[in-house]
Amino acid sequence: MISATATAIVVRMPTGGNTGKLVLSYNNQIMDVGTYTYQDLSVRQVFPANGPAGSQIRIGGTGFGSVSNPAEVFINEKKALVVSISDTLIVAEVPNEAGSGSVIVKVDGMNAKGQTFTYQAIKGIKPLTGGKDTRVVISGEGFEQLTTNNIVEFNGKKALVVESTQSVWS
Repeated sequence: MISATATAIVVRMPTGGNTGKLVLSYNNQIMDVGTYTYQDLSVRQVFPANGPAGSQIRIGGTGFGSVSNPAEVFINEKKALVVSISDTLIVAEVPNEAGSGSVIVKVDGMNAKGQTFTYQAIKGIKPLTGGKDTRVVISGEGFEQLTTNNIVEFNGKKALVVESTQSVWS
């Protein structure tokens, strides 16, 4: 038991707990409180799975709640800012220069590893001026290697991506 008042009791789930009936005993009286659903810490989905610094990702899973310390989120071992949290959903902000790597949620000494997040950043565009059919090189990180998976628009008009690597589009 963590605390008790006339209107609320705060307890911590015991180690090795499981889903089942929850009862409260007080002064030789037993009261049926309801069913408790035990959830291990897990990360099921990270959406979107790519983005730039400052963008928000939604992490779906179980066991994110804690009564002692809030959950922490790391992207490629860099700590992300947790914007909001419930027991099954965390919204976090992608840190600067996160790089690409696993999304990890830490709660009460436990770790859950999610899918790989791809950090995206634009570092440069050359040339900055030109006319029709000018070859423009966009450098950065987190791009798709297949040209068809990259979409580039100039003032709302789709450009033809002719080459791409994980660090350069042209």
